[in-house]
Amino acid sequence: MKKVLFVLLTWCFLIPCSFAQSLTFNGHYQFNPPQDHFFITVTNLADNSYETYVKIGPEEAYTNGNEIDRFWSNETGANWFYVPDSQGWTDDVNWEFEPFGESFFPLYSFAHEANTSEDLSPYYKGMEKVMGIDCWVFLLEFPEDGAIRYWVDPSNGCTLRRKVNDNPAYEVTTYNLSYQQWNFGPNLKKSFDDTTR
Repeated sequence: MKKVLFVLLTWCFLIPCSFAQSLTFNGHYQFNPPQDHFFITVTNLADNSYETYVKIGPEEAYTNGNEIDRFWSNETGANWFYVPDSQGWTDDVNWEFEPFGESFFPLYSFAHEANTSEDLSPYYKGMEKVMGIDCWVFLLEFPEDGAIRYWVDPSNGCTLRRKVNDNPAYEVTTYNLSYQQWNFGPNLKKSFDDTTR
């Protein structure tokens, strides 16, 4: 009985330790952005404008909050737009949508802007939280752009905040990586901001 209790206590102690170790930056970086089932909003803190990206299976949606909501299917090629105060979702036969592909700004910014094949330890500045997530913080200096600071999600390499010099940051403000069911779109006849959903 004592042996079983010792094993259980050891197991309970090691699990949080191993999780903490997985967050520790070891000089290497991998970018594995979410490929499906996400609802992500990015806010420009300079003017509080935002963009939202949503994907479930072959269907993707986008809005910038003040012009046109878009919804499309990578499977069928059908796409729709929704203009506020209009008659609802409308087939858009003239617009050629572009799938999100690998990722979008700023999630991919550190992956694209840093030389991730080298040891990144000299650029690592510690850990800080973004939306409750413990992020790696990196500082890179570029001749043309100045100093850029990145807050990176250790679990997938996505940049959750990007700040150039002392300018306001671009920051992920909604980060749902397990979005399972549409609650807006042409089939539901509801826009992103429809409060009745």
